[in-house]
Amino acid sequence: MPFIVNRPVPFPFFHHRPFPFPFHHKFRHHRPPTPTPPTPTGVSSIDTAFQGNTKFVAEIRNGVVQVRDPRTTPAWHSLASVPNYLPNPVGVSLAVQGDFLHVTVRNAAGVVRQASCKVNPTPGTGSNPAWPGNCGAFATLL
Repeated sequence: MPFIVNRPVPFPFFHHRPFPFPFHHKFRHHRPPTPTPPTPTGVSSIDTAFQGNTKFVAEIRNGVVQVRDPRTTPAWHSLASVPNYLPNPVGVSLAVQGDFLHVTVRNAAGVVRQASCKVNPTPGTGSNPAWPGNCGAFATLL
């Protein structure tokens, strides 16, 4: 029987390969490159804390710490006007204790400051001033 170059291979041996062996590796495992995610344009940090059924969210947006209180309109509030505010923050954290929301902020130099904001009753109602007037001055922790 003469030698045939492109003769089909018997079923059990190459049944899952689309091409004979010399070409199999080259085409079978080719994957398109993974797209590179976009580079963030600014520093971003986010945290949440609950007081009862109310979920507070804090994030750094355009270099400013913003706190979301879903009970108020508008819901987002800048803390940049709170006395002793830490400029150029890179991290934010929230904690609730009693009627107060504690907002802890860190900057790139490692300085950490914390402010306490009264959130019960809802800021802007009763004797509690509206955001950010319900927050005491930031105190340096580190």
